[in-house]
Amino acid sequence: AFRVTVRDAGGREDVTRTFDLPVRFLEEKPEDLSAEDEEKALEERRRIWLASLSRENTLERQSISVEGETLRVTPQLPLNALRLLRGGQTLVDVPVLAEQKEITADDVRQGETDSGSEVLDLILPRGDYAVVPDVSSEGLSAQGAVTSAPQISSLPEGAVLAATEHVKVGDDYLFFVGLTDITAGYAMNSGHIEPLERGDAFRDGFYVENKTAFHVKGKIRGKYLIEASYDSERDKEKLFEGLDPDDYYPVYGDSSSVDAGSDNTQGPLYLLIEWDRSSLRWGNYSVAMTETEFAQFTRTLYGAAGSYESMATTLYGEPRSKVFVFSSTTKQRAGHNEFLATGGSLYYLKNKDVIEGSEALKVEVRDNITGLVVSSRTLEPSIDYEIDKDQGRILLTQPLAALADTSTLISNSVLNGNPVYLIVDYQYKGIDKYDQSTRGLRVSQAVNDYLRVGTTYVEETLLDTDYVLKGTDVTLRPDKDTTIVAEYAETSSESVGSYLSTDGGLNFTQIQTGDATTDRAYGIKGDTKILDRVGLKAYYKWIGHDFSTASTVSQQSKELAGFETTMDVTSATRLTARYDIQRLIQSGTDQVRMQVGAQETRSTLLQVVHDLKRLKVSAELKRNEVIQKDAAFT
Repeated sequence: AFRVTVRDAGGREDVTRTFDLPVRFLEEKPEDLSAEDEEKALEERRRIWLASLSRENTLERQSISVEGETLRVTPQLPLNALRLLRGGQTLVDVPVLAEQKEITADDVRQGETDSGSEVLDLILPRGDYAVVPDVSSEGLSAQGAVTSAPQISSLPEGAVLAATEHVKVGDDYLFFVGLTDITAGYAMNSGHIEPLERGDAFRDGFYVENKTAFHVKGKIRGKYLIEASYDSERDKEKLFEGLDPDDYYPVYGDSSSVDAGSDNTQGPLYLLIEWDRSSLRWGNYSVAMTETEFAQFTRTLYGAAGSYESMATTLYGEPRSKVFVFSSTTKQRAGHNEFLATGGSLYYLKNKDVIEGSEALKVEVRDNITGLVVSSRTLEPSIDYEIDKDQGRILLTQPLAALADTSTLISNSVLNGNPVYLIVDYQYKGIDKYDQSTRGLRVSQAVNDYLRVGTTYVEETLLDTDYVLKGTDVTLRPDKDTTIVAEYAETSSESVGSYLSTDGGLNFTQIQTGDATTDRAYGIKGDTKILDRVGLKAYYKWIGHDFSTASTVSQQSKELAGFETTMDVTSATRLTARYDIQRLIQSGTDQVRMQVGAQETRSTLLQVVHDLKRLKVSAELKRNEVIQKDAAFT
């Protein structure tokens, strides 16, 4: 195995993830294979291997800031390499690791429009550059001096023309298009007229109608990217609008494409300013404050939002300062639905008339003993699911299994596995047309390379009361393999109406998520690795009965503690020991009582697994202790 580490003068590092080193058994080469042909074969294998690594971002940790612009080169001819020159001096020769193929009409019909040519993305600092393509079989060294204006008439028949392209990185640019339409007139009406639509043209006397729209995009001062649009007649309820490929041509005969980014706004104005890792936005945006466990908040809103991340990073590649602030006022209501997976693909939301683009879906696998989230995966629209916003109907592209595999052999139920949940957060048109304002703030600051402090604040103005979420968290990371996190959070009132369905949405049960009472949640967790052979995890959580966030509904009114240790005795043998305890607070909520089954439970697990290449042997000892079991819990 191997990984690549790049270190700058300040000691900051960029590290890729670990790769398995490909091993190839030596074969007897054919007797007629010359040394030159063997060298070409080795070079071709090297090019293929490098091409497979270069098509994805393999960074695991990035702490070196990168400044400049991306120069994208899409070859239209078979290309061997690119040479970059600055001030007449060669900076680097960049190899092209793929061959190009021609696109046929049948390829376009089948949606296969990849020409196979390697798209090169080169990050360059500000300055003037010359880009020289290598299209010859002899290489760049054999081309000699390539001018920017060669004599075409002097080229032999069948020759390929290669010219130097001059590029200036850091220039400002601005694209602007706009229109204004004004209509004025004088109307005289007689009789009884019922207009089909609103407008001054149906009133007696002079009238004026106008429309103003513009779109602007560019860069200012070599740093700030600006995109803005305005349409005086734009007023829609959609939050994020996806483009249906069936409504557009797959190919326009050139490199044209459809981009609805600047139209992602419910009002007449859209504005986006980006610089470094920061941005300011007016329009539609998603709020996903998921860095903590107790103070999580997710929404899709319309309004103002700003995010800031410092370019300075910690030793582990995290920005030293992070700030996110947002504010929104809307007439839409928020909903949170949880579905216990049925093994099928069809699910119905509690509410209809869903605002287009407001839904956020994810699949959670929860531990069958503690109810803690084991894994989570976000679903992508059009790829993982389709939604009928009018009927509130969700159709997954693949059936969702009711249970996920576990590493244990012994089960407390008939079927062994962890339950799978489909979690849906969305917004819908409410019957009450009152304005609902939402605002919040998330700040995270690294005190040094090893200690980070964060705070979260969210406030929602609802019909009956105001919901407030406040949280504080501290993260200690003494080394790359050890993390300790402590959190404290408070809520006042109920966040959104949360409902649970076990039959795909035919019936719903309201999840108790608190009332007007203020309650709190706190906890601490940590994990570490010792010599890459022993892993240790431990946690303690206390979630109050009236604490209300959508992310803790399965743990509400519960106290939990536990630890887990894993040791690789040998490369083929692993030993695992785990102990969990959970206790209800104030008799718990209905959902928690069904999951726990008693006032207190304790679970002990010992397991050993040995891998015999084609056979895996496991042995397990499990003990469950139930305290104060009552018929009301079953």
